[in-house]
Amino acid sequence: MKVKDSDIAYEKIKEKIILTELMPGEKIVENELMEECNLGRTPIREALTKLSYEGFIIIKPRKGMFVSEINLKDLNKTLALRLELIHYISIEAIRYTTIEDINRIIELKNKNSKLERNYINSILIDLDFHLIIYKLCRNSFLEEIMTKMLYFSARMLVYKNEKNDIDKTLNDYDRLVEYIKNKDSKNLEDLLRYHILDLEESI
Repeated sequence: MKVKDSDIAYEKIKEKIILTELMPGEKIVENELMEECNLGRTPIREALTKLSYEGFIIIKPRKGMFVSEINLKDLNKTLALRLELIHYISIEAIRYTTIEDINRIIELKNKNSKLERNYINSILIDLDFHLIIYKLCRNSFLEEIMTKMLYFSARMLVYKNEKNDIDKTLNDYDRLVEYIKNKDSKNLEDLLRYHILDLEESI
């Protein structure tokens, strides 16, 4: 199935925001995004509309679109909520994970292990780790909420220029598979808690 141009634009612009290539508070210039994404105005606008709904972009009447701001106060709120939900996530992920899911985790880990060891990839590999766990829960509402908070946290991490340990994150993929196979929700919960607390401490 052919990927829609608006979806391509959405992913490219979202990554620019997460990696702070588009800085918090920066004004969105459609013509520049059209050139950078090599896409027309309509898919760019559709992508920007979706990103505004998700909180990446703020629309100011008569002024234009701007990348949403990030601050420590909001980060602390998102981290607190993520901590409250990890018990439920750990139980649900183990409840619904299939053999096919486990194979996908292993494939994702193998793919990411081949990436160049650089700052941007350290962020993207960590994002993949959390996103796949949220997907395992088979709860679209939970996935949407957690994904939004995860991206907010990642933006702050990049903005503060804090690094992730790629090899450690890749090892956590193996631990994730181990805990799921053993139906060990307690250790999975501890693993997720460590990721959140480590982020909180680094920022």
